[in-house]
Amino acid sequence: MSPLEAQVADFRARVLLDALAEGTASYWLRRAAAFEDAKPRPDDFNGAATDEMLSARWRRMDQIARACRRAADIAVTGDRETARGMVLRALREVEALEAVAA
Repeated sequence: MSPLEAQVADFRARVLLDALAEGTASYWLRRAAAFEDAKPRPDDFNGAATDEMLSARWRRMDQIARACRRAADIAVTGDRETARGMVLRALREVEALEAVAA
């Protein structure tokens, strides 16, 4: 592999890593927002739910939303070197398959 081909392969891997990290983080942030929206509010119609039940639901939704935000943080700040190696191996496999098909 020439130096230029190596640079292009590395660039492709970095683009994929960034897309995966950003996509995953945005997914978890959307999930966190959905759980924030699911928290009971004072102006909601809550039927026969007691204050204790509503408090428990609020805490549960809050805990899940915080867990989703932590997952988003991990997606952005995770072990990028391990992921980089996995992406590079996958790209090499694709290149090998393309070479066989050609």
